Amino acid sequence: MSLPLPAPLSLLWTCEGGRALERAVHVRLAAYRTRGEWFDLTALGDPVDAVRAAVKAVHADARAAARSAKRAAARREQLDADPERREGRVRQARPRGDHPVAVVPRERR
Repeated sequence: MSLPLPAPLSLLWTCEGGRALERAVHVRLAAYRTRGEWFDLTALGDPVDAVRAAVKAVHADARAAARSAKRAAARREQLDADPERREGRVRQARPRGDHPVAVVPRERR
């Protein structure tokens, strides 16, 4: 790598991942961006630990999003399996105050 830098550049750490991971880490560390691809992570202590923690957090966010999508798909399957709900009839809702509530679902988009 040949860049006009005032000091030598050393590779300190690598990890598996692609552009999506790099972009997510950049978003997570945006408050420390100095210019373009460069960050000043001294406020976070060891820069390798800071990047490692950001990568770990990005992976945790991705796992949580996957779990949420899986739960949503399971709920859709459950709703689709119920004939009354599948046909767009009335679904139950929590009563508000003293008034019972019945909700007619909107058309699916």
